[in-house]
Amino acid sequence: MDVKQEEFNWVWNDFPGGSGAMIQSLEYGEIDVAIVLTEALANAKIKGLDLIPLSTFVKSPLVWGIFTSADNPTNKIGPMENMKIAISRFGSGSELMAKVFARERSEILNESNFVIVNNLEGGRLALLNGDADLFFWEKWMTKPLVDSSELKMIGEIPTPWPCFLAVCKPKFYNNELKMKAFMNNYLKVLEIAKSLKQGEATHRELSRNYGLKPDDAKEWLSKVEWANGWETPAQPLDLATATLQEIYSLN
Repeated sequence: MDVKQEEFNWVWNDFPGGSGAMIQSLEYGEIDVAIVLTEALANAKIKGLDLIPLSTFVKSPLVWGIFTSADNPTNKIGPMENMKIAISRFGSGSELMAKVFARERSEILNESNFVIVNNLEGGRLALLNGDADLFFWEKWMTKPLVDSSELKMIGEIPTPWPCFLAVCKPKFYNNELKMKAFMNNYLKVLEIAKSLKQGEATHRELSRNYGLKPDDAKEWLSKVEWANGWETPAQPLDLATATLQEIYSLN
């Protein structure tokens, strides 16, 4: 059946609160589609939220840095079960990757280990004020706080799956006009994204917008791999779900 063309105004919004905040906005009907962390969607699905994974967006893993205050005398991560860990919110990537990292060390974290800080700025303040010992956040977004000598990175952990995918609610998915329009625009965004690796202008733009050193911006961009088109995220989502279910079974 032919679908009539219809104009839609697509607006890209940044969410400093991360994937948890985006999933919450999806639930509230404030946004139509979100680009979220694979592990955050897996967690939402485990908890019964009615969300539909659409396509992989970034195929490379997300590298999470493990941060502490620059004044902290230690440069290694001790027993996490005795620590306070800053997270944006329960169910967020910052909580889940802390648990993934703890599992690799045969440690178990529970709710009392976590301090809710909402976003990167909240995590910075929690570490500087001594309210938290560790904070898991995307490595490059936090790098300027290391360069300013407020925080230091004492470890890192890449996700064992592709890091970002697109997700929506069933109401949007079942709207044929909107889905067709979205898919067309999504493929255009991917092409634009992949073209960003060409030339020094993008490195300068990333450096200016995110407070990164030019060499850091260049290294970050060199390691990002976008999807080649509309790619089902079923396999990475299944891996993330299985990992999280195993973690939950330990708690």
